Amino acid sequence: SISYFLDGKQLASGSVDKTVRRWDVETSIVKTFHGHSGEIRCIDMSADVMLLASGSIDSTARIWSLDTGKLVAGPFESAAWGHEGWLRLISYVPCGKQMISVSDDKVVRRWGLQAGREI
Repeated sequence: SISYFLDGKQLASGSVDKTVRRWDVETSIVKTFHGHSGEIRCIDMSADVMLLASGSIDSTARIWSLDTGKLVAGPFESAAWGHEGWLRLISYVPCGKQMISVSDDKVVRRWGLQAGREI
């Protein structure tokens, strides 16, 4: 999966090698984010371009700082508050305080990012 920054000079990608990458098109600098145990199937950037959400076949969603590459929240995962299948879509709600995830388990979930759990 891939997502372009609004400035058109950077992009983010999710990969089968279980990483998320931030690419600077002009300098060719790549920042790699590690943490998922399965390939990344979907990503989305926050409106302020500070955070990146990723969804994986490991049935988890994670939120990363685009600046540092460090995990900010998550994993949002199975058990009482998660999906039982791999994530097909992840999207920030325009307010930036919630996220939507859609999984192969045919369930749509809305997550409160500060609380780190399903709403």
